[in-house]
Amino acid sequence: MSQAINDMMQTVESLDREGCITQLRRIRRPKLDFTEEYLQDQSLDKLRHIVMAAFLQAFKSSG
Repeated sequence: MSQAINDMMQTVESLDREGCITQLRRIRRPKLDFTEEYLQDQSLDKLRHIVMAAFLQAFKSSG
């Protein structure tokens, strides 16, 4: 399990702004409802944090 989380962290760290936004739109669970304006206003670090939190929640829900 820790390897999967490590892989997720590496993936998120490599994402640019548009990559983060794309990943946030693809995540089905948990259901996310961010406006385009909100996402565009966030720093890249904040977007990566949101993506990682969503990935971890999805991972937790699937296991």
